[in-house]
Amino acid sequence: MQLITYTVGNAIIENTGDARIDGLELQATWRDGPWLLSGSGAWTDARTLEGNSQQGIAAHARLPYSARIATTLAAKYTGRFHGHESYVGATVRVSSRRHAGFPGDASDPDFKLPGYGMLDLDAGVVLRHGIDVDVYLRNALDRRVPVGALNDQSINFLASVGGPMLVHLTTPRTLGVSVEVPF
Repeated sequence: MQLITYTVGNAIIENTGDARIDGLELQATWRDGPWLLSGSGAWTDARTLEGNSQQGIAAHARLPYSARIATTLAAKYTGRFHGHESYVGATVRVSSRRHAGFPGDASDPDFKLPGYGMLDLDAGVVLRHGIDVDVYLRNALDRRVPVGALNDQSINFLASVGGPMLVHLTTPRTLGVSVEVPF
């Protein structure tokens, strides 16, 4: 594994040892009449195999941005609305906590990213000639959760000496419409 090491005004690529990722993924779908239920889940054990004392990385440290658990559950109901095929659906996405770096890394400070859950809603109708209109609401509960940190040399240098760190938040509640026209 190679990581970028930041020094004042310089970025250096440094070998940091081996890493391993073990995991398990499952997916299931069930349809009963107008209902479609689906779910997926993943368990991931992403870690370093050996430490790097120069960078402050311990052996068996979790790899950045690797959630141990990630799950998605979805339900969709299909029916007729004013004579047209229509549907309503909901999706719940859940992720366990993560790190944006390695705990103890002197060059690229770690930022703890909390676990989170998101709810997405959508409804749609298929009109004449196969025109599909979908109205969606992403992040319906308007959860603002840190999901990443900017890995930029100048920002990380400032953060390493106690300065600010740029953190990416989830996209705010978003209402949208998509139209699909076959041709």
